[in-house]
Amino acid sequence: MGKGDGQVDLAGSAKRNLTLSVGTLLASIPLLGWVVGAVLDLVLTVIEVILVADPAGRRLGDRWVGTRVVEAASASAGRA
Repeated sequence: MGKGDGQVDLAGSAKRNLTLSVGTLLASIPLLGWVVGAVLDLVLTVIEVILVADPAGRRLGDRWVGTRVVEAASASAGRA
């Protein structure tokens, strides 16, 4: 996952964002994929919205990969 500096690697990032794209990917399959993809996309979106309301703000992808988004220190803050 991380590189020791708090950044997620490419595989972790792809896995983290899979929950946002799996419905769209399935929707590219004609007929059955349109229905299954739309339903799955709706279900995952509802789950994501509920989880973001958590005080830590971790979405389903964050929980799956074990990541969290943090604010980086502003570059101008250190110049004061």
